[in-house]
Amino acid sequence: MLCEFFPPYERGGSELSSLDLAVSLKKKAHLIEVFTPNYGTKRDIIFRGIKIHRFPYYIKLRKYYSSVSPIHFSNPLWWIWTTLCLINIVIRQRPQILHVQGKYFIPQAVVTGKFFKIPVVVTLRDYIPLCPHAYCIRSDRDYKKCNLIELLSQDLPF
Repeated sequence: MLCEFFPPYERGGSELSSLDLAVSLKKKAHLIEVFTPNYGTKRDIIFRGIKIHRFPYYIKLRKYYSSVSPIHFSNPLWWIWTTLCLINIVIRQRPQILHVQGKYFIPQAVVTGKFFKIPVVVTLRDYIPLCPHAYCIRSDRDYKKCNLIELLSQDLPF
């Protein structure tokens, strides 16, 4: 499982949902390991029976609930660094599936998965990969994406 944040770094429901999923899969006898940045705790730990691999990252958080600006996760340095770290862990651990839990690991997982012929599964926990404003996916539009005019005239006022 690839997560931008994972407990004890809990910023919201995504982290807790990912933890619950990992624990549930482990109870069903699956071997689950988590790949996440190290914001200032021990590097490799076992948390609630789940092995967590924390790769080196330059941002350190003083509080577990602190956030990191999305700019840190959506730039070429993040993509290159995390791809290299992911390749390293894939070589060492030989996973059968890469399960992305957050949007900012999708490119790295796809590239690494294709290179190593590992299936990639993505759990989208918000609409941002589909629409950066998260307004464009609405039931009254039959869940179709909007265009710029609709965004400015309908979605933003909505």
